[in-house]
Amino acid sequence: MPRRAWAPRAPASTGGRASTAGTAGPSSASVRSTAGASKGVRLDREPKGHRSTPSAATRHGPAGPTAPQTVPSDKDAQRALADKHRQGVVAEAAVNATNALGGALNAFGKDLAQSTRKTTLRTVADVSLGDVHSFSEMICSTGWDRDAEYIATAGISKRLRIFEIKPLINSGAAVHCPVAEMKTQSKLSSMVWNPYIKHAVATADYEGVLSLWDVNRGEISNVFHEHKKRVWSTSWSKLDPTKLVSGSDDGTCRVWSINQRESTAVIQNRANVCCVHFSPVNANVVAFGSADYSIKAYDLRHTLRPLVTLAGHNKAVSYVRWLSGDLIASASTDNTLKLWDVKRGILSAMSPSPGALALKDPASTLWCGDKGEGANPACLRTFTGHVNRKNFVGMSVSADGHIAVGSEDNSVCVYTKAVPKPVARQSLAVTAAFSNQGAGPVPPVAAAESDKPGLFVSSVTWAPVGGMLVAANSCGAVKIMEMTTPRA
Repeated sequence: MPRRAWAPRAPASTGGRASTAGTAGPSSASVRSTAGASKGVRLDREPKGHRSTPSAATRHGPAGPTAPQTVPSDKDAQRALADKHRQGVVAEAAVNATNALGGALNAFGKDLAQSTRKTTLRTVADVSLGDVHSFSEMICSTGWDRDAEYIATAGISKRLRIFEIKPLINSGAAVHCPVAEMKTQSKLSSMVWNPYIKHAVATADYEGVLSLWDVNRGEISNVFHEHKKRVWSTSWSKLDPTKLVSGSDDGTCRVWSINQRESTAVIQNRANVCCVHFSPVNANVVAFGSADYSIKAYDLRHTLRPLVTLAGHNKAVSYVRWLSGDLIASASTDNTLKLWDVKRGILSAMSPSPGALALKDPASTLWCGDKGEGANPACLRTFTGHVNRKNFVGMSVSADGHIAVGSEDNSVCVYTKAVPKPVARQSLAVTAAFSNQGAGPVPPVAAAESDKPGLFVSSVTWAPVGGMLVAANSCGAVKIMEMTTPRA
């Protein structure tokens, strides 16, 4: 049976159509009022957690819509980062410049104070084998043992001679005899004493042969035969006393070990190698000068290309000597000495302008350097005052930075790094008895009347300790000199 829909019962009325309609349910007006009331409740009481949407007036404000915020682009961020990095680099460069300039000024002040004091060079011993000197006795190389107790001489007489220092200075004898003398088969062009092994001496000759000597026994302990022409120069490493380097007219620079028969490294050069020298701070770095007017420094672990090439001389470079880990002194037959900064040479090869170099090396502004077109910024100073136009006159640097060089007027000149002129000079013609008369920073002096024409100093070597040096000339004369500088 179908279920009947439920309907509310209307209250009793007195009748009439109107009352029937009124009792049928709520009126439309009352429905609308109820609906409005229910909506009002819902608007006044939003569900918890619901966010109402702001009106347009609330969003834009009284002045209308605002401009959208700009988000920085990647380029702007990179530019800001680069500016910050640049500011940091400039600040760091300023600090480094201050420190470098302070240190350089301090060193320059010391050099200047030293150069302004009267420096004297006097002969303290005349090493003579007799009254007659001849060009057949020319000394090509001299050296000191590690303790400055002995000197050695080598030359075209084909003899290696050893002298003891104390008897030379104290005896006052007119003729001195060597404590040892070794005869060789060829003329000797170079000799160098091992800086650590007291009895070990290396010699090189005109035939390109290198010989290692035990001077205590007077015997050769090892021989190297790889060079094809005359060997001009040899040098021991101070950091590794088993390593020896040599430079030859065959255009090669070879490195040897006293424990091997063959060379351990070979550097090929297009021109004759005239001089070689090991770095005092790196056993793998060697510098050499050559007949192409240049100086090159090589890392022996990478010999295909040089670390740096220093060009500025106008003739063959006859001598190179390291003063420190960065400084090199060179002598040339162009009548000059030059002081080079290896670090500046490397930086100048990478820097587009001198201003950039000055930023990287602020201390460079303290050095006058070479000026003019084509000048090498690595050249700190050029020294003149000696005579050297065609011969190898010898050059050596002392432990305190003095540079001694021979001259073709038969004298020895001493320079300091800060002054381009000699601070002391002494002639080999002055005997020990009259040496004080020729001491001091005097102008170039003519050779004595007894000198033979054409005499020149052929070798100069500083002692490893103290202020003494040994100098020899083209006629076989050998003198020991002492440099003195009054203390401030």
